[in-house]
Amino acid sequence: TKATGCTCTCRNKWFGGNCSECPPGFNISSDCNSCSSGFSGPDCKRECTPAQDCNGHATSATGYAGDCTCNCRNGWRGATCDSCTDPYSGPDCQFCIAGFIGTPPNCKKNCTTRDDCDGHATSVEGFLNGTCKCDCRNEWSNTTCNFCPPNFRSETDCATCAEGYEQYPDCYLKCTNQFNCTGHAYNVTGNDGPVG
Repeated sequence: TKATGCTCTCRNKWFGGNCSECPPGFNISSDCNSCSSGFSGPDCKRECTPAQDCNGHATSATGYAGDCTCNCRNGWRGATCDSCTDPYSGPDCQFCIAGFIGTPPNCKKNCTTRDDCDGHATSVEGFLNGTCKCDCRNEWSNTTCNFCPPNFRSETDCATCAEGYEQYPDCYLKCTNQFNCTGHAYNVTGNDGPVG
């Protein structure tokens, strides 16, 4: 130091004019040569923890302060596990909201054939993204089983051919004098095959 005229060359990580300072993260009791508990790496950076860096909502955290990766528990989301949004709820984001079943993070839409498949499905499955997959009954189609093609009769649950069609479940156009030839033919033959 200038006051004493001495120049110190500090050992380990000690620094300052008289080698009296140990940087944050280093352990003074180890002669400033190793990291304090909760710190690591060559620069003794603070290790990430669920409590300090993930709002207490993570099962684990990796990395160093300022660059943490949180493994959020239950339905918590976000880089620091700070968001509990649909379809999750509860003080610890531990429940599925109404209309969903399971436990976070696996809340699937609670689909029903009546509500999600227009009542025309044999079964339905819910998914994590809030959608449903309907297995349509008979010849009903579309994602919600709400469409009966014109060659079938919706009045019979899309389970019979419409007038002018034959051979359920194919329901090919039935060729007739009246329907195909306006009643002005001696003979009608042929079948137009599947419709659509």
